Amino acid sequence: MLSSRALVSPLSRRLFASAAATMAPRMVALDAATLKLPSDCWTRLSALGDLNLYEDTKTPEEVIERAKDADIVLTNKVPLGRDVLSSLPSLKMVSVLATGYDMIDIRSLQHGQIVSNVPDYSTDSTAQQTVALVLEICNSVGMHNAAVHAGEWNKEGLFWFRKHEMLELGPDITIGIVGLGTIGTRVYELLRPFGCQFLAWSPDTRKDLPQLSYTNDVGELFQRSNLVTLHCKLTPQNYGFVNGPLLHRMQPGSILVNAARGALVNEQDLADALNSGHLAAAAVDVVSHEPISDDNPLLRARNCIITPHMAWTSPEARRRCLDIATSNVEAFLSGSPANVVASG
Repeated sequence: MLSSRALVSPLSRRLFASAAATMAPRMVALDAATLKLPSDCWTRLSALGDLNLYEDTKTPEEVIERAKDADIVLTNKVPLGRDVLSSLPSLKMVSVLATGYDMIDIRSLQHGQIVSNVPDYSTDSTAQQTVALVLEICNSVGMHNAAVHAGEWNKEGLFWFRKHEMLELGPDITIGIVGLGTIGTRVYELLRPFGCQFLAWSPDTRKDLPQLSYTNDVGELFQRSNLVTLHCKLTPQNYGFVNGPLLHRMQPGSILVNAARGALVNEQDLADALNSGHLAAAAVDVVSHEPISDDNPLLRARNCIITPHMAWTSPEARRRCLDIATSNVEAFLSGSPANVVASG
């Protein structure tokens, strides 16, 4: 894998260092409210230059107006498409306040512009949420809590009560992990004590781990797994790849969990697989359009748990995100850009 420095030419590095020596950078954060951090958390970044914080930026026209003179733009979810990038003549760096950078049209970068992201800041937070979704499906904690409060246990008359059978994790259960990066690996580590078998599809990463084997065919992973959890990045090539044909390769009664990117899944196909009974359940922390629209088919799908893209949002993770993004800006200004994922 190429390092951040390998993505940036020696000439570009000299230009960065020269620019850093002469300028107090003009910086714009387009959607600072997404991190929901106190204003004093931004002090370290603001000390590096002239920083304008905007809670949110809704339209391309607003982006251009606010960032037209900016050297550095920070964004979490505000898109920077071709027309926007071409209208920002001073832009030198995009510091993404996230790991994913699919909101940036990296093919339209020009004039030595770079994009840096924030890797690994929410590994534990996202893995914890993933395991919570898995266990919620297995144990139906929320359903039974609601039933008890509604008086159903009392009406049953027995010392125990269950509305839905529990799925016991163990050696007869195979968990398929799509993408064995830091989050996928942490999910494996957290679930391994249950004694499950693990099957991974991870073209870019291979690790020798107990109870885990690999396949080069993602279809085989879906076919052999009782539960599939998605932890891969979104690319133009895998947009909507979890579709009807792939879901129907899963064993009847299987489970899908997605805490990666909503657009990896064809949501109508997933809803159909749930409503037909082919899949036992699904749990997603992400959907294709966020916040979720009223007509999203998963809202009416059978046995589908939806949480509001909260997996990454522990206070610790949000602070780490801003800290690493600030370090990326510092590295850029020193002439040694870090965590570079794309350059023009």
